[in-house]
Amino acid sequence: MLTDVVAGLLGGVGDTLGKTVDGVTGTLGTAVGGLGKTVGGATEGLGKTVSGTSEGLGNTTQNVGQSAGGIFSNTEQKK
Repeated sequence: MLTDVVAGLLGGVGDTLGKTVDGVTGTLGTAVGGLGKTVGGATEGLGKTVSGTSEGLGNTTQNVGQSAGGIFSNTEQKK
């Protein structure tokens, strides 16, 4: 009978300890996951900014080239 009580107490302590460790690990995992998402989001945002800048620069260069081409074309026709 006493053995059952001791086993029950130890079982309860072990169960509580297990749940505590599991909870801490779960919380830590969630925090690390959140940090990973933040870093990933920032990296993705930076990549999109760089990509957008390059794309904008490319479009500007293309437009300048087309304008210059148009000017030269008009000059050639006027000769």
